[in-house]
Amino acid sequence: MSVNGYTDASDRLNPTGYLKVARVPFLLLPVTLTVVGAAASAYAGAFDLLHTSLALVGLVLLHVSVNALNEYSDWRRGIDEETEPTKFSGGSKALVEEEVKPKGALALGLGTLFVAFVIGLYFLYVYGAAMAVFIVVGGALVVGYTDLFARTGLGEVSAGLGLGALPVVGVGFVQSGSVEPVVLAASVPCFFLTFNLLLLNEFPDVEADTKGGRTNLVTLLGETRAKYAYVGVVALCALSIVALSAAGFLPVWSIGALAGFVLLRRPVSAAFRDAEITEAALGGNVGWVIVTNLLLGASFVLPLFL
Repeated sequence: MSVNGYTDASDRLNPTGYLKVARVPFLLLPVTLTVVGAAASAYAGAFDLLHTSLALVGLVLLHVSVNALNEYSDWRRGIDEETEPTKFSGGSKALVEEEVKPKGALALGLGTLFVAFVIGLYFLYVYGAAMAVFIVVGGALVVGYTDLFARTGLGEVSAGLGLGALPVVGVGFVQSGSVEPVVLAASVPCFFLTFNLLLLNEFPDVEADTKGGRTNLVTLLGETRAKYAYVGVVALCALSIVALSAAGFLPVWSIGALAGFVLLRRPVSAAFRDAEITEAALGGNVGWVIVTNLLLGASFVLPLFL
């Protein structure tokens, strides 16, 4: 709106607010997943730099889309007004504090989704109908996460698939138009990692999520049992790396990814003691996910130089 030729400050573009809505610090996750998928495919003998770069851009845009649509939905349902944000949970508050208009967050979510879709169409042209599976499933996970999966007890599973396993498999697929067994194997621990990334981040927001109609593992199981579930998924992640390496589906070097588990001291300790999930515990959980993904990716590259 303008008054005497001047633009009201509330109508101006606020880049900082949009960066908050995009949750930029969280965008390191799709980068690490791209590393895993591309490195695993290279280990199997297929690597395309252009396609890897396009896949990375597409995954980052899809993650921005999920974050922006989630912010919009949480504002619409009043969830973000009830949360006490940490660096890792509670939303950005950009809409609540009017740094970005709700329609701006919605436009960001839909716009980034559209550009990612265009990238998907390029791969559809190159590789044919098989790529349609990734486009349809990936799009459904992005659009359905906040208002469907997160409200029906499937949020953690959809995150593990859409922001864990599927990106790894998709990045592997666009290298050559096929998915190597080692890429599928690499996607398994990535599923568990992202599953737990979301699960622990839900603890500080449990009251607000409940009021806003969300149904996740913390609300379904209660905080104590959900903490045990978190520890159980940690164990499954470690077991998957060891078992798949021992069976030859992953290189033996992949066991080295377990070094990232040292970052779990605070979150696992809090879970075992049924203590409060603090920001330090959340940070340890995020660090575990990022570092373990990177170490897993490195395990495919290292044998290429030996």
